[in-house]
Amino acid sequence: MGSSESPIVVALPARRVASSLASVALTLVAISLVFGAVKAVSRDAVPEWFGDLFSLNQEGALPAFFSGGLLLISSGLFATTWFVEGRTNRRRVMWLVLAAVFMFLSFDELFAVHERLVGPMNDRFDLPDFLRFAWVIVYLPLVAALAVGFWRVWVGLPHHIRKAFAAAAVVYLTGAVGFEMVSSARYTGNDADIVYGLIYTVEETLEMGGLIILIYALLSLLGSYPTSILLGREPDILPTDGDLDSTL
Repeated sequence: MGSSESPIVVALPARRVASSLASVALTLVAISLVFGAVKAVSRDAVPEWFGDLFSLNQEGALPAFFSGGLLLISSGLFATTWFVEGRTNRRRVMWLVLAAVFMFLSFDELFAVHERLVGPMNDRFDLPDFLRFAWVIVYLPLVAALAVGFWRVWVGLPHHIRKAFAAAAVVYLTGAVGFEMVSSARYTGNDADIVYGLIYTVEETLEMGGLIILIYALLSLLGSYPTSILLGREPDILPTDGDLDSTL
């Protein structure tokens, strides 16, 4: 870089990123609730396609794309963590595994792969109502395996980052598994069921919230590494020409 040029600095402080993502999530939830309330009063007040576009319970809607984007961002941050950590670090491979898992989950969220398990599983087994959305049976063992694999990594993290990862897991799984089973037990196929609508609203809100906390945790972790990549923290000072060519 020439002496007359200024370095490019793009900072992604964890708290600011999480706050921005949370604002988008809450906006989507609020819009979905408003359209749901209007639809409960009069089904003709809002065009069905427009209401579906913002529905939290509709595949291919904006909230689903946002959740898919959060999963994709998480995958990218896991991959970045894998890249930034030293090549001799034994826990390094787990970050890459998680990057691949969250890449698949992003694809699953966008294209509803897990929904294709519901019909065959219910046809094959006599499942109770709370397991009607039977993908939970398939995914839970995978979640348990990931938890076991990630344990050694987790215990070696700084205390505040450990808490953030734990909070992300609890919030996300409470929505994705806990409230999924509650909504499964309540589901009747009636779109006008207000209670069911509130249940899946809480479910999707918790899922988005858990992912945002995860992104915060990953950015905070990346910000703790001694690297010229400024992820998860504000730059303390503007780097000079001799310090670095670009900062992300």
